[in-house]
Amino acid sequence: MGVWDDDAWDLIQNLLKVNPNERLGAGCFEWIPPPKEKKKTEDEPEDEKTEGDEEQDNGKEAKKPKALGKVIKHGQGYDIIRKHPFFAKHESSLLIQTNCTGDKKETPQPVPSEEDLAIRTTAHMIDESSLDVDLEDLHPPGDNSSYDALCLQPSDKIRVLHLLDRLHLLKEPRVYCRFFSHE
Repeated sequence: MGVWDDDAWDLIQNLLKVNPNERLGAGCFEWIPPPKEKKKTEDEPEDEKTEGDEEQDNGKEAKKPKALGKVIKHGQGYDIIRKHPFFAKHESSLLIQTNCTGDKKETPQPVPSEEDLAIRTTAHMIDESSLDVDLEDLHPPGDNSSYDALCLQPSDKIRVLHLLDRLHLLKEPRVYCRFFSHE
């Protein structure tokens, strides 16, 4: 219920099968358990130890490391899940979001400038300082302190106001009042 897309519903049903062997991608990998260790019988002689081995044991039995099993990949692995029609339908939007275009030509990611980072930091500082009730009395707007948003350049002030508005923080009175003098 609540899933309207037929491909999404099919994917969910194929992943939630009760029998693990029937699930989508179930045959992709096979686990082979480690070989079982032989138990010593009374007829078999014990392994001969040297004097150095006895000193290392100090009366305790040495533990052998357990053998690990092997995982064997069959076919394309989990790519069978990625090739489901649900993912094919959304592949173009996923490529755009991950900045991959499939033809191995990647669109360069824009690198934020120092000024962009300073705008973000200033907006964050103004938001965090709005939680301090005594700040308006200690550092009112126009006091030229580090909390003074009035000393920003007009272009920077507009950018900080825009960022705070986009983050839905400018509607908070304590944030909004940092940009105007109380005189």
